[in-house]
Amino acid sequence: MRFTALLAAFALLLPVVAEGQGQQAQGQQRPTSQRQLLDYRNLSVQEPPANIRLTFHLIEADGFTNDDPEIAAVVTELRRIFRFRGYRLAFTSVLNASPEERYGGRGGVPVPLNRAEAHVSQRITDQQGRPYVVAAAITVVDGDVRASVVLQDDSAERRGAELISASVNLTSGKTVVLGSTRTDATSGALILAVTSVFDP
Repeated sequence: MRFTALLAAFALLLPVVAEGQGQQAQGQQRPTSQRQLLDYRNLSVQEPPANIRLTFHLIEADGFTNDDPEIAAVVTELRRIFRFRGYRLAFTSVLNASPEERYGGRGGVPVPLNRAEAHVSQRITDQQGRPYVVAAAITVVDGDVRASVVLQDDSAERRGAELISASVNLTSGKTVVLGSTRTDATSGALILAVTSVFDP
């Protein structure tokens, strides 16, 4: 009888001990940092590049019989798209963009949205003294880098006039042609291209 009573008491204690051990095991697995908390909730986080270097090339086309050796690598890409006789570099603009992560909220904990953004712009003058503004909005989503680029005339008579506008995907080390325009009926074409390099 006494042995039977002991067994019954021990059986009552087992759920309590098991519950305590389960809480302890869960406590050991509970994340202690924001990154661990994100992994604990099975959220995939991909870091954006620390810096994206954008080299813009504004190129004059037509009216030239030879190619500018300074942009030989870019001209190779241009000839795949255009049929102008020659190309000459008007200006080069180098911009550095550092995308910043965007966060949402979940249960009071900031959660990365797998999205980072950066905005950069620069005023440039070509060899003839004509001013331009090139601006880029960079968006990084799940590791894919996209740029929305605008080239504007910044001369007194046409300030703010949009010459070229494009939205393209960027790949590190690659050159992308953004578009072309003519400032007037008698001048040659202007072509804007960008080469991007991602720094991890």
